[in-house]
Amino acid sequence: MNRIIIIGNGFDLAHNLKTGYKDFINDYWATVEEGIYDKYWRLLDQQYGGGGKHPLNDYEDQFIKIKKEYDKAGVNKGLSSYKEDSPLWKLHTLIDEHNNDPSSNVTVHLKFKNHFFERISHQCSLVNWVDIENEYYSVLKELLQEENPQKQNESIRTLNKEFDDVKRLLEKYLTEIIEKTEIAKHQSIQDAFSSFVEFDDIANCKQTVYVNSIFAEMVQTNTIDEFEYDRKVDNKTYKYCLTENEARIIFIEKKTQK
Repeated sequence: MNRIIIIGNGFDLAHNLKTGYKDFINDYWATVEEGIYDKYWRLLDQQYGGGGKHPLNDYEDQFIKIKKEYDKAGVNKGLSSYKEDSPLWKLHTLIDEHNNDPSSNVTVHLKFKNHFFERISHQCSLVNWVDIENEYYSVLKELLQEENPQKQNESIRTLNKEFDDVKRLLEKYLTEIIEKTEIAKHQSIQDAFSSFVEFDDIANCKQTVYVNSIFAEMVQTNTIDEFEYDRKVDNKTYKYCLTENEARIIFIEKKTQK
């Protein structure tokens, strides 16, 4: 019989895993910043305070596109609503500093290709927290207000595709986090997984199934004779057993108490 262990909310955090939605979104934007701003220039700017004076790289993936254009128009300042020091705030700060540099003859534009990811990124940057599922259902309810059936269906299909892309990115992030994080082991949790299953912990209707699984394994390992031998030498203990199953339960309990 397999043991079922119910793990509550916070199990991952107790093991120092950065698995929150905020961690996921912030990690993405930190990666984007590294992609557009070379480490060499970043180190020089951190050391000498020359932020924003070096050219930024173009960047594109399935969620965003950052591209330089040879003009000085369309410079947007939208930082006031973002939480200061959030990765998206830092990225916008970096872009704005570059765009407002008089010595630069290009403008860096950030465009979102996935509008659902844009929504959850902005929400996370506003309050430093986001519930992706709730945001999805909020958008879905908004789209259901559309009276034109064709537009409604197209919008919902787009939302579902963008939501699926976010889920795949999240899955990739969680896999990498687990592989990179050294997980601290808690003895109490290990004991819960490895300790022997007590009969009092098993529903009455499942006790027979549990006993049969143990004796089936004893048959396979040729140790079933131990049960028959114990019944002979300890006849007093088994004397009042009314069924074979009761005798088997006594044998298992005796084994676990040793």
